[in-house]
Amino acid sequence: MTCDSGERKHNKESCMPQFSITPYKARLKSTSPHLASVLDWGLFPSCSERPKVWFRGVRSSKFRHVYGVPFKRERCYDNIKITRNAHDSNFCAVNPKFVAIVTEVAGGGAFLVLPLDHTGRLDFNASRVTGHKGPVLDIKWNPFNDNIIASCSDDCTVKLWHIPDGGLSMHLTDWLVELHGHKRRVAYIEWHPTAENILLSAGFDYLIFVWDVGKGEAIKVIDCHSDVIYCMSFNRDGSLIATTSKDKKLRVIEPRRGIVLSEGQCHTGTKASKCTFLGSQGKVLTTGFSRYSDRQYAVWDQHDLSKPLLCETIDSSSGVVFPYYDYDTNMVYLAGKGDGNIRYYEVVDEPPYVHFLNQFLSGNPQVQVTEKCQKTSANQNTKFHQLQRMFGKQTGETEPVPLYKQINQGDVFNTEHELRLAFNRQGEELRIVKRQLQLSQQRVRELEQHIASLQTRLQ
Repeated sequence: MTCDSGERKHNKESCMPQFSITPYKARLKSTSPHLASVLDWGLFPSCSERPKVWFRGVRSSKFRHVYGVPFKRERCYDNIKITRNAHDSNFCAVNPKFVAIVTEVAGGGAFLVLPLDHTGRLDFNASRVTGHKGPVLDIKWNPFNDNIIASCSDDCTVKLWHIPDGGLSMHLTDWLVELHGHKRRVAYIEWHPTAENILLSAGFDYLIFVWDVGKGEAIKVIDCHSDVIYCMSFNRDGSLIATTSKDKKLRVIEPRRGIVLSEGQCHTGTKASKCTFLGSQGKVLTTGFSRYSDRQYAVWDQHDLSKPLLCETIDSSSGVVFPYYDYDTNMVYLAGKGDGNIRYYEVVDEPPYVHFLNQFLSGNPQVQVTEKCQKTSANQNTKFHQLQRMFGKQTGETEPVPLYKQINQGDVFNTEHELRLAFNRQGEELRIVKRQLQLSQQRVRELEQHIASLQTRLQ
């Protein structure tokens, strides 16, 4: 491009060289005709259209380094013939004293109760709890008494048993209380977390019975379900229960009046779904299956069950996933039946509400998982939760240990459950003392009136 020197002096702008810059997309089209159609599809957006991606870093969490440690073989229980029942309930239960395991027997139902420190290989003829006429479907320890365990069975009954300290020396056939009311087999039982002697039972007759086991009678029957109940769970203070059922619905129920407070469509799969309350956050977590048989977990607002706040796919395995929530750490554990791993997540108040932390991996697929709250001691890595796994013909244990912090105090810290039990006992003692004080004050007034009447007679 040329420009005259005279014109350059008068019109400098017009004399500036004009370059024709071919756009990047156009040059690609000219050099590679095969890319022309791809570029026209908009698979390569321009710089102005590209979203700005910022590096967010690693999410801060106190439990990011939690991991699971299986106990050594000498601290496991071996030679146990675990039940082969396909029912999706708790076939094992553990408390600070004992571990109970439903066993495979002929001609009725039985379960084994062992002290926690009696590990190793067991005798095939070890003492069992026998008394049900049908297979035992669920067992739960009383949270207020470590020596009382409840069991439900295919024989339509719920029984309570007393286990002496040190374990059983012979087969236990005498129960404390037998509860009758269900017309079909009883599938699940659940103790009230804050009220002593209150037990819930759910049967295949679509009914939930609220029992006062101290009196041995039902105080409420909840009949709001139209199909088989898959799961029931109390909230933190026992004022609400959440249930899932075969009609694919999630319900939040007020048990005192037996009314449904909220209801919504849950997981669309045909297999069983489970649920648990997430502490005092007003949320419910469920596990289940999609219509394509993918395993899922979802978070719901307990006041509005019309749609989930979060729904995530776990994997495509076929085992039912059981959720276990730890109130003290706001962590939830997902353990699938037949899996060799246990996933654990941290629960927060803001979206997305659940954050994956890690998983415990094992080469042995688990039959059932149960939980045991554990005290934490100082000057050690904190053991905040303990899970009991059953696999094959032995049971093992895993205990996730957080490494984020050392405790410098010499105290022993109680769990929230233990604090609630102490609070309830002190509250009951306070009510008794107040009642005695009222009776004493009434007696003082009666004596004063009697003395006054005697004085008038003497005058």
